[in-house]
Amino acid sequence: MTHGMGRVAVVMLVGALSLLTASVASADLVGDIFLNPTGSTLKTSCGGLCPGPYGTVTIHLVDSTDATVAFHSLLTGGVQYFFGGAGDVSNIVGLTLFNTNVTGSALVWSNSHSGFTNPALTFGGATASIGGAGGYNFTVNSNINGYSGSVTDISFALHLNVGTWADADAVVQKTLNNQSWVNSITGATVTSPSWTEAHLSACTTTATTGCNFPSSSAVATAWAGGAEVGTNVPEPGTLALLGSGLLLLGTLGRRFKE
Repeated sequence: MTHGMGRVAVVMLVGALSLLTASVASADLVGDIFLNPTGSTLKTSCGGLCPGPYGTVTIHLVDSTDATVAFHSLLTGGVQYFFGGAGDVSNIVGLTLFNTNVTGSALVWSNSHSGFTNPALTFGGATASIGGAGGYNFTVNSNINGYSGSVTDISFALHLNVGTWADADAVVQKTLNNQSWVNSITGATVTSPSWTEAHLSACTTTATTGCNFPSSSAVATAWAGGAEVGTNVPEPGTLALLGSGLLLLGTLGRRFKE
């Protein structure tokens, strides 16, 4: 009986380890947008440093040549953030891709608040420098500059035309744009690379409807960068299976000692 339970435990453990390996390989890459470039108004316009993170970006690997990218703006410390176009090319978000031979599609946006003008978003090319936030080789642009055309969510698909991606982590190049930033989460000045960027507006009204346009106005509009904060996180079911297998093996080990 004990030997049978031991075999079950080993099978569970091996299965969990296999799933864990697969889960790690296929895990989403998640990053926060929270780095302030030198001179950013996000450092002063919220009665001080605008609290971060301002938004998140999630890269999900569908298969070895296809991925989805989702930008989501956040409500942090009573400040609601929005993505909005700015600059000569009306940049709104961007990435630094490891392999730029990609085709973008399924570009959509949404806004959880009302009253804003509906923008038209398009894919753009490489931009050498974006508002002090570094250079990015895959950008999304808006036909509206300013707060009135802001959105809270942007998503699109990427197809890799040449080569393959081993995991979501391989989609972006994470060693470029290494410079001095103000970390909006800690307030410290840090040196860090940035593989994603967004142009942001900040609404400090805390009421649910307070950031609907035109009842509100942005206190800050500026670019911010991002860096990786979480990746290769196994699914809870995989961790539960791994834990069960280890627990069963530990129980059997104590029985053998007795």
